[in-house]
Amino acid sequence: ATRQKERLALRSVECFLDDFREFLEPSSFPYVPAKEVHARAVDFIALRQYEKRWEDSIGFVADTQQRQQVRWVRVSFVLDLSKNARPEDAAHWFSVWDKFVAERNTLEA
Repeated sequence: ATRQKERLALRSVECFLDDFREFLEPSSFPYVPAKEVHARAVDFIALRQYEKRWEDSIGFVADTQQRQQVRWVRVSFVLDLSKNARPEDAAHWFSVWDKFVAERNTLEA
């Protein structure tokens, strides 16, 4: 994890998964059957304590039977770069992140 953090110059990550894990813990975490994940995500985001923070982080779409399915998720990353970084340095990190995202998308496809 530390190596990946250095490789990507990560300062912080903002993701709904820690709260989602907490939401699931009383009943089924760490195992949630795949067929239940979408419904559990809908239940999660419907709770006021999570909705306000994460409503822009999970997107849903109705399937053919009008059940809500997770369509996309948003994760925010803050990089550990100087505010005075040269454009070439910023371009380098942009390239590193483009490559990382492409690799991850290939794994998930």
